[in-house]
Amino acid sequence: MAQATAITAYSYDSAIIHLDINGKRVALPDFDESGRLWLQRTEKPSAQGTDKGDDVKVEVFRRITDAVPLRSKSILKIAVSGKPREILLGRFLPQDSEILSLVSPLPARIEENGDLLIQARSGTWELELNARYKNNPTSLRMNRSTENWPEQETWSFKSANALRGVKIGGVQTLDPTQIDLPRPWHELPTYLVTNDSNFRIEEQYRGDTSNSSNHISLQRNIFLDFDGAGATISDHLSGTMDRTPRLSAQPTLDLGRASLRGEPQLITQLEGESGKSVEIRDTNLSLKTVSRLEDLQQLTATGWQQNIASLSVALALPPG
Repeated sequence: MAQATAITAYSYDSAIIHLDINGKRVALPDFDESGRLWLQRTEKPSAQGTDKGDDVKVEVFRRITDAVPLRSKSILKIAVSGKPREILLGRFLPQDSEILSLVSPLPARIEENGDLLIQARSGTWELELNARYKNNPTSLRMNRSTENWPEQETWSFKSANALRGVKIGGVQTLDPTQIDLPRPWHELPTYLVTNDSNFRIEEQYRGDTSNSSNHISLQRNIFLDFDGAGATISDHLSGTMDRTPRLSAQPTLDLGRASLRGEPQLITQLEGESGKSVEIRDTNLSLKTVSRLEDLQQLTATGWQQNIASLSVALALPPG
C-alpha cells in the first residue's frame, strides 16, 4: 500500500511532498516533467540532465514598497540541472518580516528561519514571495545563509511620496534598463545589494508638505500637419521635481521620444495610468520630448498631467 502526505506551508499552489511506500520513506519522490508524482514506473525514466551534472543557478530580485507596513515582493529565478532532488536554497523571506503568499511551480516551503526548501527537477523556474515587515525598519539587509544562494541580489524601491519622502543609502545604484528585471520594475530606482550592504531608508519628510512641490516651466513648439488635422509637438520641460517622480502626459498626447539632459529615457504606461509617462530620478529637471497629436481639436495648453508654473508656445504653420 502506498501513502503520500502533502504538507502545504504558506503556498497557494505547491507543497513539499513526503512520500511513504509500504512504511518506508522515499528520499527523492519521482516527478516527471509535467510535475506528476509516480509511485512506481514499469520503465525507468532517462536521467534528467545527468550529462550536465547536479547544478543550480539562482537569481534574486526584490521590490521594497514604502507603505504602512513596509512590504516586499521577492522573485527568485532558478535554473536546475541534474537529477530531481531536494534543495535548501537559502534565506528567501526577509528578516523581521512575515509571509503573505508564496507562489511556486515546484513543491516549496519556507522554513521557520526563512530559508526556502524546494523539491527541484531539471528546468528553469520562477518563484514569487510576498511579505510585510513587522515594524518600521530604517535599514534592511540581505542574508546569504547557504552556498546555493547568490552573492548579490537586485533590489528596487517604490516610494510613496504622499506618505513620506525617503532617500536610499548604503548601496550601489544600478541602471534598471541593463538588468533582466520584471517589466513593471523598470521605472523604479534599482540597487545592488550584497551581504555586506546596509540598505538604509533615510526619511527626509513626512506627509504632503506644501513647501515641497514641483515647479515646472514648459517651452512648447507645435508643428501643424499639412492637412491641419494633427500636429507634431516638441516640449522642453525644466525646473525642479520634489514630489511626483513621474511626468505623465495627457492620454491624447502620444509620447514618441524623451531625453533627460541628452540621455534617452524609457517611456512607459503603468497599470492604472491614463497616459504615457517618463520616470524622473533627479530633482533638477531638463526633459525634452517629441509627441504626436492626431486630433488637433484635443489640443490642451500644456498636454501634461502636472501643474505648469510657466508656459511659452510657438506654432509652426505648414507652407500655404
